[in-house]
Amino acid sequence: MPDSVPPFGSSETVFVTELTDHQGILHAFLVSLLPGVPEVDDILQRTNLVLWEKRSQFEPGTSFKSWALAVAYWEARAWMSERKRGDWLVVDDGLARKLIEHIEVQPKRPANTAVPALKNCLAKLRDADRLLVLSHHQHEKSLKECARIFDRTPESLSVSLVRIRAALRRCIKSELVVKEATQ
Repeated sequence: MPDSVPPFGSSETVFVTELTDHQGILHAFLVSLLPGVPEVDDILQRTNLVLWEKRSQFEPGTSFKSWALAVAYWEARAWMSERKRGDWLVVDDGLARKLIEHIEVQPKRPANTAVPALKNCLAKLRDADRLLVLSHHQHEKSLKECARIFDRTPESLSVSLVRIRAALRRCIKSELVVKEATQ
């Protein structure tokens, strides 16, 4: 076995498992702190790097989720400071703590639980709505590009996307509730 691969059950393997299991929660938390910021994935990667570098500081038996969310919060704040933009909505430390506490008490779901629900809900959308969502999110087209494709204004597309995302959220929640009830 190469020296770089820790043996199964080692503290590093346990840490990697915890880190992997919490990627969805960390991403959702960062999105809630920085809505509409396209660099959220980069901030998540920075958070992962800091978590890895500080893994020896994590105390086994304590909540990995709380610790990781706190690190993510400070990485988001650092990212905002680096940008030095005055128009950021800065989340109050108390509000961030409440958000972390709320996330902490949420039941842990397997990482891919929402993916089948999302696919089902996307299939239920009108063709035009599904095409808009996939063009903008999956194919990463800007609102301006989508406006040109759909022959609409960026503002009207933005309103449509808000409506469609809300419908998808409701549908996914409903699908997950049904799935949990049947298990």
